[in-house]
Formats: sequence, C-alpha cells, structure tokens
Amino acid sequence: MSREIKFRVFDLVDNKMYYLATSMISSLHVQINNSHWGLFDGAGMSICGSAQKDGVLMQYTGLKDKNGVEVFQGDFLEVKRDVEGYGHTSYGGIVLVEAHTCGYSLKLISPTEKEVEKTFHEGNDEMCIDSTSLWHIDDAENIEVIGNIYHKPEFIKT
Repeated sequence: MSREIKFRVFDLVDNKMYYLATSMISSLHVQINNSHWGLFDGAGMSICGSAQKDGVLMQYTGLKDKNGVEVFQGDFLEVKRDVEGYGHTSYGGIVLVEAHTCGYSLKLISPTEKEVEKTFHEGNDEMCIDSTSLWHIDDAENIEVIGNIYHKPEFIKT
C-alpha cells in the first residue's frame, strides 16, 4: 500500500505555511539533500530552509480527518472516544502528531499523560489508556485537525 508523499513548510520569518505535493505542478518546490532541505520559488530563489534555520519541514501522514483535512506532523487532533467500537480504553482528547525516524507518534496534550495516570491509579478506568487506546484514530470520523504547533501554540502545556 502506498500513500501520496506531500510536504508543508512553515516559514518562521513570514509566519506563513506553504503546502507542496509531489503530484502537483507548482511554482514552489522543496529540495531535500541528506539532512538539509530548502523551499524555492519558480525562479529558483530560496524562500526558507534548514541551512538558514528559518523554516520547518513537515510531512503528510497519509491520514485525513472527518472533514477531509490532511493530517501532517505538527498538527493537533481532537480525538473522539469510540467506546462502542473500541471499548472503555478508547481515548478521547487532544493529541499532537510528532514525527520520528520510522513513523509518527501521538503525544497526549489534554488530558496529559500524568492526568490519565493519576485517574487510572485512583481506580477510574473511564480515562484508562493502553496500547489499544488510539487504534481508532485511523477511522476518520473519530479525528479532527484543530490546528498546528505554529498557529495554536497555546495547546502545548509546559
């Protein structure tokens, strides 16, 4: 099974998100060379890149939410509990999509891992979370993109 390879770039200087796709003819293109990348306009002029540290490259996960919005790394997702389909361990809340060398992970934002752990130790399994708790996110009707780390940084608790 293959998925469409797409990228987006957040320009840290202009505070602007650029969306790119390998299947689209566009005046914008991204060049990736080993650990460096750059976003260029149609004339070949650099817009931003890793060398200048003025942009952030993010990849499409292959998932779409209930509204057909593509999910990229750096997105916040609101996840609906699906108790009927996945049992009482089905998690609901807000997660952040993070990229890793071999894939993506979801970081709990609300409730936090500590809040879930505290609730579990108090004997309330309504918020119990285990390895099956996020299986239902590949069902589009259970997720919604509600922002990203650059446009909604207030979601990240310190």
